[in-house]
Amino acid sequence: MMPDSLPPPDPEAQRLQALCDYGVLDTGADPAFDEITQLAARLFAAPIAFVSLIDRERQWFKSRVGFDLPETPRSIAFCDHAIRGRDVMVVPDTRLDPRFAANPVVTGAAGIRFYAGAPLVTPSGQALGTLCVLDRVPRDFGPEPCATLAVLARQVMAQLELKRQHGLLSDTVHALQASETRMALVLKGANDGFWDWDLVSGERFHSERGWQMLGYGDEPPPYDDRLWERLVHPEDLRQAGRRFQDAIKGSAEHFAIELRLLHRDGHEVPVLTRGFIVRSARGCALRVAGTNTDLSERRAAEQALRAEQQLNRQIVENSPVGICIYEDDGRCVSANEAMARYIGTDLARVKAQNFHRIESWRRNGIYALALHTLSSGEPSAQVVQTRTTFGKDVWLAVNFSALDSGEERRLMLMISDLTEHRRAEQERQETQERFEMLFAHSMDGVLQTLPEGPVLAANPAACAMLGLSEAELIRRGRQGLLDVDDPRLQPLLDERARSGRARGELRMFRADGEPFEVEVSSSLYTGRDGRRLSSVMFRDITERRTWARRLEESLDLLENLARHVPGVIYQFRRYPDGRSCFPFASEGIRAIYEVGAEEVMNDASLVFARLHPDDAAAVGAAIEVSATTLQPWRQEFRVILPEQGERWRQGEALPERLADGSVLWHGFISDVTERKRIEARTHRLAHFDALTGLPNRRLLLERIEHALGSAKRSGQMGALLFIDLDNFKDINDARGHAVGDVMLQQVARRLEALLRGEDSVARLGGDEFVVLVGNLGSDADSAARSAMAVVEKLRQLLDSPYEIDGHCYSASGSIGITLFPKGGERVDDLLREADTAMYRAKAAGRNRIAFFEAAMQSEVEQRLALEQDLKEAIAGGQLQAHVQPQFDVGGREVGAELLLRWQHPTRGSVAPTQFIQVAEDSGLILALGDFVIRQACVALASMSRRGERRLPLSVNVSPRQFHHDGFVEGVRRVLAETGADASGLIFEVTEGLLIDDWEATLARISELVALGIRFSIDDFGTGYSSLAYLTRLPLYELKIDRSFVTDMPGDTNATAIVEAIVSVARHLKLRVVAEGVETRAQADFLAGIGCDCLQGYLYARPLPLAAWLAQRALV
Repeated sequence: MMPDSLPPPDPEAQRLQALCDYGVLDTGADPAFDEITQLAARLFAAPIAFVSLIDRERQWFKSRVGFDLPETPRSIAFCDHAIRGRDVMVVPDTRLDPRFAANPVVTGAAGIRFYAGAPLVTPSGQALGTLCVLDRVPRDFGPEPCATLAVLARQVMAQLELKRQHGLLSDTVHALQASETRMALVLKGANDGFWDWDLVSGERFHSERGWQMLGYGDEPPPYDDRLWERLVHPEDLRQAGRRFQDAIKGSAEHFAIELRLLHRDGHEVPVLTRGFIVRSARGCALRVAGTNTDLSERRAAEQALRAEQQLNRQIVENSPVGICIYEDDGRCVSANEAMARYIGTDLARVKAQNFHRIESWRRNGIYALALHTLSSGEPSAQVVQTRTTFGKDVWLAVNFSALDSGEERRLMLMISDLTEHRRAEQERQETQERFEMLFAHSMDGVLQTLPEGPVLAANPAACAMLGLSEAELIRRGRQGLLDVDDPRLQPLLDERARSGRARGELRMFRADGEPFEVEVSSSLYTGRDGRRLSSVMFRDITERRTWARRLEESLDLLENLARHVPGVIYQFRRYPDGRSCFPFASEGIRAIYEVGAEEVMNDASLVFARLHPDDAAAVGAAIEVSATTLQPWRQEFRVILPEQGERWRQGEALPERLADGSVLWHGFISDVTERKRIEARTHRLAHFDALTGLPNRRLLLERIEHALGSAKRSGQMGALLFIDLDNFKDINDARGHAVGDVMLQQVARRLEALLRGEDSVARLGGDEFVVLVGNLGSDADSAARSAMAVVEKLRQLLDSPYEIDGHCYSASGSIGITLFPKGGERVDDLLREADTAMYRAKAAGRNRIAFFEAAMQSEVEQRLALEQDLKEAIAGGQLQAHVQPQFDVGGREVGAELLLRWQHPTRGSVAPTQFIQVAEDSGLILALGDFVIRQACVALASMSRRGERRLPLSVNVSPRQFHHDGFVEGVRRVLAETGADASGLIFEVTEGLLIDDWEATLARISELVALGIRFSIDDFGTGYSSLAYLTRLPLYELKIDRSFVTDMPGDTNATAIVEAIVSVARHLKLRVVAEGVETRAQADFLAGIGCDCLQGYLYARPLPLAAWLAQRALV
């Protein structure tokens, strides 16, 4: 009896059977799986990753990274939970998950805190195990990483499926071989039905097996004339009869026919009928005997084999893994579409390849893997980045396996395209790094929170401002950081809930309970995991509030002082509706704006009407920024006054926001017209060519530096064009300098007219001009084409006749071109490259164009070698301090400057111009600077102990050294250790130091001045063009750059600049030192205009510090 219904199948039993069918348990290491496991560990920066398979009582690892055990009990396997679903299972913190909090791998030495696992699912839907990554710290794992992990898991499953199919193919081959053996045994044995037919007597015989084959057993049908018709299938009857008759009538001794016989129950039985004919001496057929072989099993086996082969072909053809099978001679015998797709071609071209002749395989190591597997039979695998024969740039996971069949061996290649995963991971890492940098380096406090209050993360600025670690901040939450009783809090939260963002001021508490005021902004957003999050940014405004209060308290005092200050002290108020006024203004407003205080007390429009039209928009914009950010307002601007005409004004003010939403500024405006006039004159003399009015070399270098930085940031390339007029000298010599000067002026005007507003043209001197153009294209080819287009226009422009005093002249130009940026080049490099290219063009026949093409590698290598040698020089004591004395105009030694000299064992004497910039760029300048300051302090202390006349020592301080966090403390320490008097030290800094972070620079200089150290501006007049800082810095002296001294007194421009510098210093009561004094004429001129100190070869060359001290002792 059969039961009414069968019990439902056991899913776990089916899963275990599927796992068993793959035949992978307890097998050895396989590079194909190890590559994927290692890739997963790298992609997700996880210390642990493995491919796990869940057996009946255990978890077994096919591949593992960072985990020593080959298997664990199933009861503690995270993956046992992961295979119950089909999505990636993520456990951000195992200690917070009740399923795993007590798990030994969490509480024990392994210390697992994070888990993410993607199930390995068979085509039939059975989950065999997982590909997972683990970490010993909690982690977030969003949708994008989950998707990537799932893709890798499918690659693992594809490998398992391919290996199973490979096994099935091998089994099929063995089955066919066994089938052929069985067929041979059948033919030899008695399993065939035997028959015999006497053609003379008509007697027939069929063996028992023959009748059993047709279902008759012991009751065969009658042997009559219709026996043949009853046994043979009607569709085969005619053909079989004809074949039989042909064999009888012919001369053959045997025949064979495949036909269908009819079983007793009516179904068809395919048989192979073999007959052996007995003939008379005359060849007549007398008797036929033979066998009937039942072909049913063979036909069924053949059909099964065809079906399985078709299935295997479909698996290979539809596999997401690229597959190729090669003969050992390199011919491709099989390939799928995935392979063609991954390498960028079609299937026909893949099959046409011979792997022994694939050049890209040899370049990237794939060919060596193929030969290894072909010779050893061992599988091999590798991940490569390559360009295929068909020009496609890809990342590929390459796996080779040997297919052995008897004495023949074939090679199977399987590849997976990892390009998109690599690109996505790189983009994800870059984005994450950018946001992490912004988060970590923001000067404002930043919190990531849940809208309801819990804190998820905090940046270093927030921790420092609150005096708490990030962990303590997270533990306290919003309730422990904000003053929840602050009436401003709830309206801000309501506004954020309504509009998604809010901004205002609140009260917060530091770690010690101290309250402080902050300006806060917060917004809501959705995280990658779909959670609703909020960001909170806050800024401590305690100091700003304190200054505002002090300013208000001091208003009465300021009113008294205002009458005696050359300028106007004022309050300026702007209301939310845009109205503005001056609630208070000192009497100085009449001189500054030519209006009375009462005229603008309620309406400021009269003041704004006095603003220069070109400056009005900038002033308004700066006020708007200050009102929005509550940052100090600082502005230099022009006014047009009825009586005074055009004048320059400088204003500074501190804003505060009032309760009604208006902003009130407290400030001071002064007349800086004279200072601006001096600055403009000095800038003009220092930066523009007197003949043509074009920028000179100094200004050109600044613009090139700016253009180079801009090109690096924007990705748009630029070009520097060096122009030399070919026949200008002939014209100048023949017609005189007056004609030559006019021609140079006309060339300048033509070049200016041709260029865009963003481009620059400069005259270097003589007949040499330089054109700087930008935004030519994002790659070298397009930039070169654009540069050539500009140069062709320049050539046509220069080649046009020049009309001067009724005569026409012609002058072509040789032009050298260099593109930028190329990586690591400096301003001087670009100018030198363009100059070199110009000379190449001129050498080629004049009126030519040449691109600079020299390789930069040698220069980079030389620079690196110099940096390494400098490190060894610092450690090996190769650097020595030298001294160059300074003298007053009477020839008395009044001070000295410490200089650094380097004597290298093989390089010889290395000039400071070679190694100082390398030291600045590499950070070695900190060690060099500390060495020189210590040498100066030791020398000062030595002179003091010997009772000698104390001379101040000047020390150069680089911007990087000055801004270093430990600089001031280091100076204090050296002074204390050596016992040197700080008043004997003069720190020389360049004007460029003053450009960045003015307030911090001023504070640091003031801190050092408080120790007794004096400050000097080195190379004055060559850097920061504004003179405003001179009135605010506690300076002692200015040093005139040797570039000005060298050209005087013969050069009128240089002479004018030096006179202006001495005049400015005299008015500001600053000492002036001139560098590079080498001739008596220079010394006499400097003495005549009131220069205090002179330094140069005319008086003394630098000498070792020890020798100088010895000379001092003798004196």
